[in-house]
Amino acid sequence: MYDKMKSACHPLLSGERDEDYRNASFSSSEMETLSCMCEVILPPLPLNSLDGHDDHDKIMQQSIDSFMLDSGSRYPIPNKIAHLLAKRGFLEAVLVVRLVLKLLSTRLGTLFVAGSLCLSHKWP
Repeated sequence: MYDKMKSACHPLLSGERDEDYRNASFSSSEMETLSCMCEVILPPLPLNSLDGHDDHDKIMQQSIDSFMLDSGSRYPIPNKIAHLLAKRGFLEAVLVVRLVLKLLSTRLGTLFVAGSLCLSHKWP
């Protein structure tokens, strides 16, 4: 009976991971840069944003803390983005994104993309 229920539910809910997301055609430096960009778009929330919330249930509080610390740079978000881009993106768009990611993964490329703003001592 358990096997019937396991096969009837959605594959992501059954606890199995989709291995296709790990086999993206992006290099490790490109994936690292993509992870950093995902971190900027989906940053973790500060833990003090729920101050004043009196929750006595320790498990609930641990779940909330775990959610608050989660960010866009953790698996599987960057891998899913790379997978969707490689599968559904136009070839020209994929090439441009890979070029920008490759440039941003080096210091000289970051200087080329960001210009002199990255040489300043104060925050832009």
